[in-house]
Amino acid sequence: MDRVVSNADGSFLIKNKILEAIIEPTGKVRSLVHRRSGRNGIAEGSFANELCLYEDIPLFWDAWDVMDYHLETRVVLNESTVAGKMVTSLEKIQLIEDTSLRKVLGWKMVFGEARSVLKQQIVLEVSSPVLVFESEVEWKETHRLLKVESSFDILTREVYYDSQFGHIARPNHSNTSWDAAKYEVVGHKWAAVSEANFGAAVLSDSKYGWNGNGKKLSLSLLRSPKNPDGNADMGSHSFRHGLFLFDGTFQSSGLIRVGFEFNVAVQKWINACCVPVGESFLVSSNPAVVIDTVKPAQNFAQRAIVLRCYEAFGGKNTTRSPKNPDGNADMGSHLFRHGLFLFDGTFQSSGLIRVGFEFNVAVQKWINAGCVPVGESFLVSSNPAVVIDTVKPAQNFAQRAIVLRCYEAFGGKNTTRISLGFGVGSIRECNGMEEIIDNEPIKAEYRGGTSQPTFSAIFKPFQIKSYIIKLP
Repeated sequence: MDRVVSNADGSFLIKNKILEAIIEPTGKVRSLVHRRSGRNGIAEGSFANELCLYEDIPLFWDAWDVMDYHLETRVVLNESTVAGKMVTSLEKIQLIEDTSLRKVLGWKMVFGEARSVLKQQIVLEVSSPVLVFESEVEWKETHRLLKVESSFDILTREVYYDSQFGHIARPNHSNTSWDAAKYEVVGHKWAAVSEANFGAAVLSDSKYGWNGNGKKLSLSLLRSPKNPDGNADMGSHSFRHGLFLFDGTFQSSGLIRVGFEFNVAVQKWINACCVPVGESFLVSSNPAVVIDTVKPAQNFAQRAIVLRCYEAFGGKNTTRSPKNPDGNADMGSHLFRHGLFLFDGTFQSSGLIRVGFEFNVAVQKWINAGCVPVGESFLVSSNPAVVIDTVKPAQNFAQRAIVLRCYEAFGGKNTTRISLGFGVGSIRECNGMEEIIDNEPIKAEYRGGTSQPTFSAIFKPFQIKSYIIKLP
């Protein structure tokens, strides 16, 4: 990544191979260039990441309604001309981190009648297609609504909003009364505006109220109703949003995957012996003391974990052998492994105890979003239009099965091939109650001389399908 450039007007230029952004001294984004297409996504004379405060006094339901009149009370907070009115202080943006892995800028303001505080860091990571805004707010206001707004150089009559399983489209104009009534729309992980060959999206990790008006996208961040709870939303909050530019349509751009990666950390499972000791969440400095069990406390209200350790080298120990009066105990089929391990020195110094654990327990590793190649996943959909959304144990544990739930996300009829990184006994389509609905099992295929089973599926627009996959 290139070094951060500090401009004479107090703004900063940050860029990686995908994006190039100019950040104003007040934290607003003046320019955001998609380097592959060379196009600036921000409308001329406009900005992204404008923090705006609105009046919020509903006529009836204080904590539920947002009235349309509030759109006429807009005050932009992070601009120099508003100081002394709604902003007590605004600390101009500063460079926090400038490394080969990421660039971080930060700024702070005190605003509102109750002197709420907002701290924000703007982050651009190497090879990331998303400009990320990480905000912390100490919220103290009364009947105020805080939004973040971005104006894009995109000509469109619709905004697309992510939903639980797919997306919806809503107008970004007020040509009719029923269009005007759609000034507040629910959306999950992202909202996007798109032309035929270029588009822009705002990503959110925890906020769900959106407004699309012309070239502007607004995301509601915090409200301050006083009924029925007079302290609703008061206190400390932390949340993220991001800006993502793309060429082509949002379906072909990878936006749906980017939205998932922005919201859900990718998990990676690695064979035993591959994780260095230093990467463990829990480490015993003495190899004689083994951390054996980490589990949630039985009393979930405690918000606690239980840590169980034992001495393994030959100290005083107590154990017991259970007795079972079942005459058929252990009858039937069994599957097990054993191995041979040679070592020099003593078994204590050889690492035998650690090797024994690695032989018995698969190591888990957590990695930041975007770091896991598709080929390493246990479950892969060959078509990005079909998203594997849910993987869970079957409700009937006696089945030894998992439930796979997928949906079509682009809004068209699509075919995909789902690859499974494990052996299967049978594959059946089921409904949400996990009741079998197909007439016969789905045939698993083995392609390209691999041992990994696959099966194909056809999805209608936004269709949701569930499968029960029995293990061998």
